[in-house]
Amino acid sequence: MPKIYLFIDNKEEGPFTVDDVKKSLVEGVIPADLPALIDGWEDWEEVSQLLSMLEDSQPKKTTWNLTLN
Repeated sequence: MPKIYLFIDNKEEGPFTVDDVKKSLVEGVIPADLPALIDGWEDWEEVSQLLSMLEDSQPKKTTWNLTLN
């Protein structure tokens, strides 16, 4: 699971888990436009954009509906 750094009060904070960042965003603890960086990436992105990119890069779950006779 990737680690995320946040740019809060003019300094880098973290690392945080994706789940922690999502929870903080939903609860309004951090704004959606807060700069965020995934460990190992070069560019800072808005936290909402970064989480969206992570969601898009995750493999989609496939549900199989099998009928056995």
